[in-house]
Amino acid sequence: MSGFDGPANSTDGGEETAGAGAERGDVRSRIELALDAGAIGVWEFDVGDDTVSVRSPQHDRLFGYDEPPDAWSVERFFDHLHPEDRERVEESFEAALASGEWSCEFRIQRADGDQRWLAADGAVSHDDGTPRRAVGIVRDVTDRRRLDRDLRTEREHLRVALENSPFTAFRLDTDLRYTWIGGAHDDFDSDAVIGKRDDEVLPPEPAERIMGPKRRALEADEAVREVVTYELPSGSVTYDLTVEPLREDGEVIGLTCAALDITERTRLERTLVRLHEASRDIVAAATPTAAAERIVDAAVGALGVDAAVVYLLDQADNVLRPVAPTDGLRDLRGEVAPEPPGGSPIVWRAFANDETVSLGESAGRGGVPDSVESGLWIPLADHGVLALAAGEREAFDEETRRVAEHLAATAEATLDRIAREAAVEARERQLAEQNRRLEGLGRINDIIREIDRELVRATSVEEIEAAVCERLTREGRFAFAWFGERDGEGVTPRAWAGDRADYLDDVSLELSADGGDPAVESVASGDVTHVADVVETARADRWRRTALACGYRSIIATPVRYDGVDYGVLAVYDHEADAFGPLTRDVLAELSDTVARALNAAETRLALGSDAVVEVELDIRAVDTALGRLATEADTRLDVHGAVPAGEGATQVFFSSEDDLEAALGDAVASTSMQSFERLGSGSGFGDRTRYEVTVGGVTIPTALARSGARARRVRIDDGGATVAAELPRSADVREFLGRVKIAFPETELVARHDGERLDRPASDPTEALEGLTDRQREVLRTAYLSGYFERPRDRTGEEVAESLGISQSTFNGHLRRAEQTLYARIFDGDSSVG
Repeated sequence: MSGFDGPANSTDGGEETAGAGAERGDVRSRIELALDAGAIGVWEFDVGDDTVSVRSPQHDRLFGYDEPPDAWSVERFFDHLHPEDRERVEESFEAALASGEWSCEFRIQRADGDQRWLAADGAVSHDDGTPRRAVGIVRDVTDRRRLDRDLRTEREHLRVALENSPFTAFRLDTDLRYTWIGGAHDDFDSDAVIGKRDDEVLPPEPAERIMGPKRRALEADEAVREVVTYELPSGSVTYDLTVEPLREDGEVIGLTCAALDITERTRLERTLVRLHEASRDIVAAATPTAAAERIVDAAVGALGVDAAVVYLLDQADNVLRPVAPTDGLRDLRGEVAPEPPGGSPIVWRAFANDETVSLGESAGRGGVPDSVESGLWIPLADHGVLALAAGEREAFDEETRRVAEHLAATAEATLDRIAREAAVEARERQLAEQNRRLEGLGRINDIIREIDRELVRATSVEEIEAAVCERLTREGRFAFAWFGERDGEGVTPRAWAGDRADYLDDVSLELSADGGDPAVESVASGDVTHVADVVETARADRWRRTALACGYRSIIATPVRYDGVDYGVLAVYDHEADAFGPLTRDVLAELSDTVARALNAAETRLALGSDAVVEVELDIRAVDTALGRLATEADTRLDVHGAVPAGEGATQVFFSSEDDLEAALGDAVASTSMQSFERLGSGSGFGDRTRYEVTVGGVTIPTALARSGARARRVRIDDGGATVAAELPRSADVREFLGRVKIAFPETELVARHDGERLDRPASDPTEALEGLTDRQREVLRTAYLSGYFERPRDRTGEEVAESLGISQSTFNGHLRRAEQTLYARIFDGDSSVG
């Protein structure tokens, strides 16, 4: 060949003809052209002399020579080999000399410094078993090797991707037999399924389910995508399957398929759907217990957990109380009991630290039975804990834990909402109750104001009692009210108003009767008697049956008492249960005190203003008062001339004695209820007796008489006893008066009584003039008189009298002048006499 170095080949038939030589030259030219076009170099090696006798120009170019080298040998060839490949190629060449064939790929370092991959193929001829000549070709396979490497890399990447992803890729022929598979499910042996169909490796039902989309893709000659779910030995799986026809030269030769494992996603979607439905159910709960029950149901349904319980905090007992424990939990650990703070550490750790705790994270088992191998305790804020348990290890993966915590968050929000609503409802009930009480209190206050006005206008005990009952029942404020007084061993009604007054005719008002009306009980005990609801108490008593027959549901009876004197009882009835709340009861108790004061004032006015009187003489023994002890210790007689209230339960008492009592009074201030004393003087109508003023605390004989409705005419105290002369209105009950006095002085005896007329009322009737004075003016005027302010010379100055009254001198002078002006106007207005 013209392109080869070395001798030309010859034939066995002698010299060539010119035509034959030309023909062979033409053939060689075409072969050379073809080899050059294919970048193939030709070589011929003479084994005997270890030289390359023939090589083509392309051969030298493959080794990086632009110009052919002078000589070429096997050693030169080996020198071009990459050091890492030389030993392998040498061994391969030596083996080829023996076997007669050589094929090898290797790296070379070209003459121009470039590194390339070459492939050499050759044949060795032998003579009597000895290698004589080797002929072969060499070609550049660098690009192919790079492509092969890239292909291997891609295949490796594909393998790694398929093995570490939920994808499975495979090819099928037109008979739906597997020709290749990558990333197969663990239940499949990739090598075992090659050449087989699905119905040969799976049961009929799942095989048919996944072969259906493949058949449709072949029949329709188009891509098919479908989600298929079927059972494998390891469990149910779900794939998103895509099948496309595989074509070659436009003809379908099989199918190429990709299947995405969406089992977990599908399971999670189903779980989320169930969780969403369960969350809606939980959110609709109206009570913590109902919410806890629905939380447990959701854990069973959405998470597939069969051992669950919710612990709710019982603030009253400070325990975590279990709600709705499942049967599976009882089977696993037995009965589920409340957990006190010293109970299960793992439950209280989750609750107190507000953190999710799993069995493996806890220090020890935290009181968890050995039968529980897995567990989650998820806090529900301040409300409690959601507990999940299982009898096998690692039963709760991260996904389950996340879903469970999502469920717990929903539960926590629901319990927060229930707590807020409960707080709002409680607040609304409280406000409604407060409004109701305030409305009732406002109504009672209106009644009290009206009664106060009536009490001011009333001039007699009867008017006061009738006015109180009438105002309490006016316009249906209360159903019925009556006023009674103790009469021997029973209670006698004195005034009443409202509906069903015949109630008093049908009930026993005897103090000795068992189960008497509340008014009887109040008189007997001296305390307020309150019946919130007649229906809720025993109905054996007749008064209860009578009260219900009259429609009365609630009753209150309050004693009417002033300064130890009992004036009777006020009873009020209403048709509503619990009509007398705490505020109403307090107001009615204050009303009773006001009525008692009004009754006392009425009796006092009656005693002071009546001309027809009952004169009584009393002998009081064992007068254990400051003045009684003073008279005993000083061995003297005290004549009491008057008394004036001094405020805060104290009284200013004015008396006289024949003896000098200053030393004794000093001792009395130190040892008795006497608070202060002052000597006022002597003479001027009192003979040689000395007058004193003392301030004492507690009861005194003058105040006891006044509060009992009497006007003291004479009070003499000596040797621990006293003789008293007093006047009562002709209408007064002397026995009742005596009983009232005995409350303060038990050893009181009536010595004499007779009817008469007021002996000290002058014709001009100055007492009527006193009725025009205010209480304060009357007090100032009486104190000034009894203190000797009007004596000549004065026993006390205006400044001293003002100081005893606790007021300034200017205030004293003002009260005194207004009292004098009123008194003189009453006496002299209209008097036409002269001189």
